[in-house]
Amino acid sequence: MSNIKEDIRKIFRAEVDKRVNIQEIKDDESITEFGVDSLDKSSVFLEIEDHFGVEIPDTEIENLDTIDDILKFINENK
Repeated sequence: MSNIKEDIRKIFRAEVDKRVNIQEIKDDESITEFGVDSLDKSSVFLEIEDHFGVEIPDTEIENLDTIDDILKFINENK
């Protein structure tokens, strides 16, 4: 499971790390509170879909606001 978390963090670093230090965000903290906006989330989730081979419905993106939320979604939908 930790490898999946690290992959999620790598995707975030690649997509938003210039403005948001993903290392400061704990797994259960809201990514939007750290400045990750809806455009950032869209690009991150496109990469997550490609990387993990899962489809994330647009309606589900709002519910995925922590690293733990994303990890749980991936594990339940792989």
